Amino acid sequence: MGILNILLFVFFINSGVGTTAFPLLKITYGPRACAMGESFTALSNDATAVFWNPGGLGNLKNSELFISHHEWFQGIRDENLIFVLKTPRGTFGASLLIAGVGDIESRGPDQQIRKSLNSSSGIFSLSYGVEPLKHLSLGMTFKGLYDNLEEIVGKGWSMDFGGIYSFHPLVNLGFNVYNLGPDMEYEGENIKLPSGIRTGICIQPEFPILLLLDLNFPQKGKIEFHSGAEVWIRNTIALRCGYRNAPQDIELGGFTFGLGSKWQKYNVDYAYVPYGVIGNTHRISLKILIPPIKRKTSLLIKVIDSEIKTPLKAELKFTGNVNLMATTDSLKGEYRIVGIPGGITNIDVMKEGYHIAFDSAYTIESESRKKVIELRKIKPGVVKGSVLDAETKSPVLSQVICDGKKIKTDDKGSYSFELSGGIYRIEVFPDDTSYLKSKENVSINEGKVTEKNFYLFKKEVKLIFKNIHFETAKADILPDAYSILDNIGRILKDNPKLKLHIAGHTDSRRISTPEFHDNWDLSRARAEAVKYYLIDKHTIEPLRLKTEGYAYTIPLVPNDSPENMAKNRRVEFRITDSK
Repeated sequence: MGILNILLFVFFINSGVGTTAFPLLKITYGPRACAMGESFTALSNDATAVFWNPGGLGNLKNSELFISHHEWFQGIRDENLIFVLKTPRGTFGASLLIAGVGDIESRGPDQQIRKSLNSSSGIFSLSYGVEPLKHLSLGMTFKGLYDNLEEIVGKGWSMDFGGIYSFHPLVNLGFNVYNLGPDMEYEGENIKLPSGIRTGICIQPEFPILLLLDLNFPQKGKIEFHSGAEVWIRNTIALRCGYRNAPQDIELGGFTFGLGSKWQKYNVDYAYVPYGVIGNTHRISLKILIPPIKRKTSLLIKVIDSEIKTPLKAELKFTGNVNLMATTDSLKGEYRIVGIPGGITNIDVMKEGYHIAFDSAYTIESESRKKVIELRKIKPGVVKGSVLDAETKSPVLSQVICDGKKIKTDDKGSYSFELSGGIYRIEVFPDDTSYLKSKENVSINEGKVTEKNFYLFKKEVKLIFKNIHFETAKADILPDAYSILDNIGRILKDNPKLKLHIAGHTDSRRISTPEFHDNWDLSRARAEAVKYYLIDKHTIEPLRLKTEGYAYTIPLVPNDSPENMAKNRRVEFRITDSK
């Protein structure tokens, strides 16, 4: 190839001849973007984002392998290899671009033809893009530059910074500040790099159609205008065209065209880009989509005390989309499951001294979730009371047993237990064996005080209760007697060998009513009323209950006042052992 051709090559890529170094930085990459008038700044949704706008890497859904070949005029060509890796922490990219031309004719000062020269250039790039916000992606590219002009070698580096903002679901705005860095050094001579800013807008009014517009503001040279469009047919074949006014205004600019096709994970693109009188260029690429590295779905469980918020070591039971038993660590109160399937996980949390917690967590594939579960400490309830003589209400020294705990009543007959919420049986064993033992179920509420007194009866002793009374000429039990009768009923149930003698009494006023013929009938009816109360409510066997009526023959006090007559309308009990 003659030296004229290489001079034209340098001319076409430098809109200001001799003003900037390393023309390879001005070459546009990728058949898809080049077919659309070299407008791609606001789209940049494939591996060539490492050149057009590294911010686009943050929007990629897959990893990609990209290979392209650019066939220029007069034997000039370049090769491009790009690999981008999509990870949960962003997208990483690496690119290698090699361009070269051979058989460059050279002449000496005497215009004699000398040996042919070869020229080669290369760019190695490392890129990173991430999506820090929902509608914004940012990225950067570092480039290592190498330019071998046979007799002169240049080295340098530069950086690009770009971003894409989704202004609207159908509209993207993009920018790329490119080739920032020190001057290119050619064996002692420093020449500035072709830096500048590209801006663009991408409009996608309907899925098959894509419209692009870029403005390029080079640091030296004229503003460049680039536009393009893409139409997909059946989501398989793409038709592309574009227009640009650079380089060198319309002399080397003009219309561009291209095609694309995709099948499964493979994409093939072609671009035809004319450069006026210099010639036409052809570009072809193969892109292979690779599934991204996905973050493993994880669920972090943290267990804390509901009041003081300190971490707790607790037992965990997972059910639902995973079945597992685990324990949180004692330092942070945490346990993490990695690789858990997406969906709902049920979590039971257990720790001694705390209420069991039942919770659930919803996990989404490739996302990490944290679930804080608070355990509520079991606050003990208190049951307390006294053990007293049923008739005299004096203390009875006893041993009280509840939930395996044994305590002795004090000199006042008092006892107290601290228990968690629930139903417990309390048993009372009097030291004096002439008393009957007693037991009863008691409901304890968490954090509350429950009072329960026990009234013990002596064997073979007549018991008179002051508040088991009746209205005049009536045998109906008054409500204030229910508690005493219930206590007697429990004692009889707990001591199946005991029998009960029930005696009914009246005051001295003689009666004769349709219901009761005389005081004898009335006193017997009162005794019978007590008997059937114990049978109906406490299922005491009738043979263990003996009733008798004494009318007014055995008064407690003289019947000389209404108050004394009320005391004589009574029922008396005598508890006996069954022999």
